[in-house]
Amino acid sequence: MKTTENIFLKSSEKVRQQIISVALERFAHFGIEKTTMYEIAKATDITTVCLASYFINKQDLVNEIGKEIIQQESTQFSNLIRKDTPILQALYRLLEIKDKTRRKYSRTQILYTRGGIYAGLPESLIKLIKTAELRQLSRIFKRGIENGELTHFPIQHISSLYAEILNGLVLGASTKISGISMGVPYLPEEILEKQKELTRIFINGLRLPLSLGVINHEVVG
Repeated sequence: MKTTENIFLKSSEKVRQQIISVALERFAHFGIEKTTMYEIAKATDITTVCLASYFINKQDLVNEIGKEIIQQESTQFSNLIRKDTPILQALYRLLEIKDKTRRKYSRTQILYTRGGIYAGLPESLIKLIKTAELRQLSRIFKRGIENGELTHFPIQHISSLYAEILNGLVLGASTKISGISMGVPYLPEEILEKQKELTRIFINGLRLPLSLGVINHEVVG
């Protein structure tokens, strides 16, 4: 009985992955809005009823693919960054993982548009992305404090601030795509180097004692 059940589960997972693979290919070629569930089912060689047993509708499919991509990022992060990895190297690796994801899925517009920003995702998925990002950054900053590279500071607050600055750089690249005037625009391909440059400056500041009171203190000249 167990053998039969295992075969069924493996077969079920194989079909699920085929659906995701076909969906990503069609999203990249035709866009999410122009791709129908019927087309995905036909390309996967299953019925729409069978497809609905895996994903209720297209939004459910998009959400599940998004969650899977986030999990892949988290797994790569855990595998690549050891406890003894220096703070800057750890952050660079994290940025490289995210840049790879951004480049890989920008055409599908599952998580990012071509310019690199979130592509009309539901609030629940955006929250999941930000929570995973803050968890990763907090782990790195905590290790930096524990190994003596950084002084003590409010980890959650600084992680959130750093994440917002990084996302601001991604948004800056989108001005090259959208034509919005926000200073001198730069290409999406330049995002990673600009993020690394900012990271060096940011980390140098965190090597000095810092408290939430100091962060919130306004100096009047």
